[in-house]
Amino acid sequence: MLKGAARRARLCGALAGAAVAAAALAQQPNEEDSGPRAGAASSGSIVLYGKVSSGIDNYKAAGATAGPASDYKSRFRIFDSFSHIGVRGSEDLGGGLRAIFKIESGLNVDTGQAIGQNGGPNPNTGTLGSRNDYVGLASELGRLTFGRQNVFWTNPYVKSSSWLATNFGMQSGGFGRGMAVGVLRQSNTVQYASPSWYGVLEAVLSYSPNRSEGQGPGLNATAALWGLSVQGQAGRWGYGYDWVRDNGAQSALPGGTGKVTGNKLRLRYAYVPQAQVAFIWNRSDVVNGGALQAAPSATGLPDPSGRLHQTGWMLAWSQVFAGRYHAILELAHIDDISGCQTAGNCLNTRANGLIVAGRYLFSQRTRVYLSYSKWSNASNYNVDWTSAFITSATSLAVGASPRIVALGLMHEF
Repeated sequence: MLKGAARRARLCGALAGAAVAAAALAQQPNEEDSGPRAGAASSGSIVLYGKVSSGIDNYKAAGATAGPASDYKSRFRIFDSFSHIGVRGSEDLGGGLRAIFKIESGLNVDTGQAIGQNGGPNPNTGTLGSRNDYVGLASELGRLTFGRQNVFWTNPYVKSSSWLATNFGMQSGGFGRGMAVGVLRQSNTVQYASPSWYGVLEAVLSYSPNRSEGQGPGLNATAALWGLSVQGQAGRWGYGYDWVRDNGAQSALPGGTGKVTGNKLRLRYAYVPQAQVAFIWNRSDVVNGGALQAAPSATGLPDPSGRLHQTGWMLAWSQVFAGRYHAILELAHIDDISGCQTAGNCLNTRANGLIVAGRYLFSQRTRVYLSYSKWSNASNYNVDWTSAFITSATSLAVGASPRIVALGLMHEF
């Protein structure tokens, strides 16, 4: 208790200091790393920003293949969804070069602790810098940053995590049965973002030594992670391709070193202002037990095959009516896993997902919403609502279909 209180006190003190600095300098609320406004008191700028998002919901997961004893019964919860506070800024170094930084920390306003809805740890909350953090340089040649950064997770088209308490983690490789790509916010990452080519295309290259940093004597130190995103926008169209490979450390398995590869295609069409249709396709390839190189009994994989893969897609529609009423409809489908040594092990490893929601926009910063979200799992599958650690399940049984009905309120600053 004393250690937790001390940690929270240090976090509050650091953020309070940032708030004082932000009040003293020019603020740029609409740009991540913009320069200072004319008349600013110094050659740099600091912005304090964040979101507080909470509400009441009902969670249940029924239909487990093993029977009702493995179901999660209906329960009401007070939840938090992606609440955070951050500081970002820049300094003009002259000659078109800028120093940039960002420190972002997750908060659980429902409990004040670093835990998810199932009582387990939420590594994206509770400490200073638990979300996205970097320091770097930017110029007309691009941006080079070092820190804890998004790799493969980023998706500028479907923003359910900003709008609601739930989103399809599958859109960033969040599959079930151990098939998840597993690359979200990546610690110890260097990232280069190119300038926009002809105003329609840019590339982001990421590298992390990852597990290599902690390898012991005599072991290979080749467990690196690589990521590449190519994306852009032309008129009403947005498009992108994301690739990531997470390599495991030295393996004693007969098949050799494990790894996971993710591929994602995304497309968006904004047919009128504040309205869009978006499509995302995702594939996960798991080799030799994945980057953690564990047996199926530990990973949840349905089969000991050295090569498994799974694909899925989602279709999302969003439109704001009369400037106040926001309607959201999202559909998702995950195909059966392929590559099992025993063909029957891959049967019924699929799922269908649905999100229906409506939001009322009190202002540009304050919104209230009502949402219905459900994954319908086949008898040998167990994808869940794992984003923001909002599931109540510690380990969802195959066949159980998790459903969340939520009433939420959020405010951004």
